[in-house]
Amino acid sequence: MKAKKCYIDYTAKEIDSMKEELAESEWEGLDDKCLRQVLWEGCVGWANMEDEQVVELYDAHFGFED
Repeated sequence: MKAKKCYIDYTAKEIDSMKEELAESEWEGLDDKCLRQVLWEGCVGWANMEDEQVVELYDAHFGFED
């Protein structure tokens, strides 16, 4: 079993790809109630999240892939 890579071991292109996949996955699951809540409360966009958090969330959602 391979060790997980630290977030600093990913390129900017790889992190951007993770952000795109996470955003697309989240978008597919949104319903009207969720959209209303986002419009009311706002949210931090994927483009504004720290790389470390993106990698952690990507791993939790998709698992690490080589």
